Amino acid sequence: MMRKLNKLFMNSIKLQAVSTFLVSLVLFSIVHQASVAMSHVNHVAVTKQYVLQRVALDLPVIPIKREWLNESGDSQEVQNYINSLNEAINKYQWPLKVTFIGPKKPVADYEELSSAEQSVYISFKEKTFPLLHSLSAVPVLFALFFTWLLVFRQHLIQHHKPLEQKVTNSPLLLTIDLRSKLLINARIQKETALSNKPLCFYCALVEYCIANPGVSLNMNKDLPEEFLVLAQKYFYRLIELGHTIRKRPNFESNLDKTLSEIRAALEDVLEQDIKSKEMLIPPKAIGEGSRSKLHSFGLGEINENIVEIVGK
Repeated sequence: MMRKLNKLFMNSIKLQAVSTFLVSLVLFSIVHQASVAMSHVNHVAVTKQYVLQRVALDLPVIPIKREWLNESGDSQEVQNYINSLNEAINKYQWPLKVTFIGPKKPVADYEELSSAEQSVYISFKEKTFPLLHSLSAVPVLFALFFTWLLVFRQHLIQHHKPLEQKVTNSPLLLTIDLRSKLLINARIQKETALSNKPLCFYCALVEYCIANPGVSLNMNKDLPEEFLVLAQKYFYRLIELGHTIRKRPNFESNLDKTLSEIRAALEDVLEQDIKSKEMLIPPKAIGEGSRSKLHSFGLGEINENIVEIVGK
């Protein structure tokens, strides 16, 4: 039974959110109320000190009973003074009022003003703390934020983890986007633009080498007819996409320049990924004379899983 309830709790995002919100709301409300109560206590203590200072200054003219001077005092005038003092306290909305001033010691909640002649006692009564003063939207806001942080954010992270894992484990290394004429590093999403002729040539090279594994393409020999058809197909696709209105270029002319532009763009977009460069960049000729004549710029390690052409 407990296992079923636990499974229901873990699988229900709504139940998690509601329970987390309620628990956090209670906790934050307790903290808020404790903070408000402590602030109220401090306010009362500070207010008492202000009132005591005022009474101490007025004490010589307050007609309280002074036995050492044989003065009986005037209780009505003392009460009038207390009333005027409380009016001033109410004006400032302080959280207490004075109930007694005199030489007789009160039972509770009093302060003492001492002198060589006699002690005078001031009795206070705290006002009821208004409930509205303790109500606040702060605990609700904190509870909402905590719920989002603990439940919804974690749920989103967990939800996207399989997708992130899929992207990380994907063999795709390069995306060629004909719509934007960009080479895109599939791992880090870096982009590099490529002009029409080398772009079409490279797309044809990729497709041709995938269809003909181990094929040898030599700069000193004519390009296969099938290769040229592919290059022309991609050029016509660029025309359809609105990238060019020029006539079809000669893909067999200036092969050095075309391949150099392709290599430069791939070097930039693949950055320091040496393994990807070995599979995707057309090899350069090494050596002179007969050695370079035997050189192939075909992509010997290319396969359909590591490169995709978008918009063809």
